[in-house]
Amino acid sequence: MEIETGVKSIGKEAFYSCNALSKITIPASVKTIEEDILWTGSYWIFDESHVVRATICAPYDAYAIKYAKKNGIRYEINISKAKVSGLKASYVYNGKAQEPKVTVKLGSQKLKKDRDYSITYHNNKKAGTATAEINGMGDYVGTITLKFKITLPQKGAKLTDSKTKQIYSVTKAGSAVAFADAKNTNKTTLVIPSTIKIGGITYKVTSVANNAFKNNKKLKKVTISGNITSIGAGAFQGCTALRTVVIGSKVKTIGAKAFYGCKKMTAVTLGKNVTTIGNSAFANCTSVQKITIPAKVEKLGSKAFYNCTKLVAVTIQTEKLTSKNIGSKVFTNVGKNNYKKLAVKVPKTKLSLYKKIFKQKGLSSKSKISK
Repeated sequence: MEIETGVKSIGKEAFYSCNALSKITIPASVKTIEEDILWTGSYWIFDESHVVRATICAPYDAYAIKYAKKNGIRYEINISKAKVSGLKASYVYNGKAQEPKVTVKLGSQKLKKDRDYSITYHNNKKAGTATAEINGMGDYVGTITLKFKITLPQKGAKLTDSKTKQIYSVTKAGSAVAFADAKNTNKTTLVIPSTIKIGGITYKVTSVANNAFKNNKKLKKVTISGNITSIGAGAFQGCTALRTVVIGSKVKTIGAKAFYGCKKMTAVTLGKNVTTIGNSAFANCTSVQKITIPAKVEKLGSKAFYNCTKLVAVTIQTEKLTSKNIGSKVFTNVGKNNYKKLAVKVPKTKLSLYKKIFKQKGLSSKSKISK
């Protein structure tokens, strides 16, 4: 039975002898309840008290609950209007079931989980909309249903590999990251992986972020794996112990000052798909002796190889260079330690042009340019 909202009082023995009545819902509007409203007309043999079988169901702050407690009548409190805190609007996907801890309060009363209520979660592992369902227990009834989002880490979010402690930056939600920071500065050899699994998601590592290894004084050898397409500005700048770099075949862009000042670097292998070498990308790499500029390169930034004083062999495979897409001082001081030993090989069809523009861009007239 449910009493209509707006009723203010219930008279003495109002439901006398209603033996089939099992539950009565009394609204908060009821402020007065007289004696024995639920008496069945029977007595308990052991103490001759009145038998009451019905349960009173009412809001937590209703007078009916006080009445039930005072008279030893079983009661149920509906929690549907309880205040729930601790549940955020969204959580970042981590490959695990999201089960946020919540606090449930009725007025000033804090309810106890697994005594006063239970909580179950649905669709709470994959990205999407999840549900938290709170159900009353014991003296509490009713249900509260709350929704929250599970989102993929968004562009720019920083992720840490739990094994290596290396940091990655999301470049495309759910699929791609940049290698952002190597926390293990004592590591001397490093392979930047093609993929990395963090928080249950497998990402392609498609770039090395700006300044990722800047001023790392321990790193001696680095291999840049197959999914990486760009090396950011200053990525390895000032890595004074770095000797060997192997650049993966998918790399297209090498940023400004990417390897600036790597003074011990003797070997650089550029991938076949490199198209752009940025300003000062290899400037002041004073130990490099040989380098090949691949066939797809169409831009050399200013001072790209500036002051690479030990270079003795430069092989130019590309035919796409012009005075407009080669920056100033690209070859200034290249081979300076012994200009006469410096040999520059270029495509046969570009011999005349490249002789002219390379010297305009700083190549010594003492060096030898041949096909």
